[in-house]
Amino acid sequence: MNERDKLHELYWDLGLSQTEISKKVNLSTGHISRLFNKYSIPKRPKGYWLYDRPKVIKIIKIGDQKHKITGRKETKKGYVVLTIKTHPRASVGRCVMEHRVIMEAYLGRYLNENEIVHHKNGIKNDNRLENLEVMDHADHTLEHHTDAKRSEETKRKISEAKKKHYKTPKVSECKLK
Repeated sequence: MNERDKLHELYWDLGLSQTEISKKVNLSTGHISRLFNKYSIPKRPKGYWLYDRPKVIKIIKIGDQKHKITGRKETKKGYVVLTIKTHPRASVGRCVMEHRVIMEAYLGRYLNENEIVHHKNGIKNDNRLENLEVMDHADHTLEHHTDAKRSEETKRKISEAKKKHYKTPKVSECKLK
C-alpha cells in the first residue's frame, strides 16, 4: 500500500484526524497537512463530527471485499457479535457472529448457509482461529449429540422441532399478497 492510500485509509476509512495520524506515524501535523495537499486527499466537510456516524473499530477483508466493523458485543448466550453493515449475511441489526467473520477472512470467502463454525473447546467467545473449524450441519449435530443420554420422548420432540424448522419457508420464498 503506497503512502497516499495509507493516509486516505487512516483519514477516511478509520476516521482519524490529521493530528491523530501524525501521532500514529510519528510525523508533524504540518508535514501530514502538506502530504494531504501533495496527494490531493480531500478534507472532510466542516462539522462532519456532528453527524451520527459510528467509529470504525477495524477493517476486515473477506475475499476482495473490505468491511468496516463498527461495534462488538457479547450476546446473552455467550457468543460475540460484530456490527458490519455491508456483510451479505448480516442480520436486521447488521450483526454477524465474530467466529464466522474470522473464518471467512481466513478462508477468503463467505461461508455457505450449510456451513457451521464449531468452537473446538466449547467456549463460545474463544474465537481464536486455532479453536475454530468449519463443519456442515450434520457433522456439527453429531459432534454435539453423540452419546447424549436422552429419553425416546425427548428425541422425538427434538426431531419434530427440527422437521418443523426446516419446513418453515424463508421470507424470500414467501409470496407477497
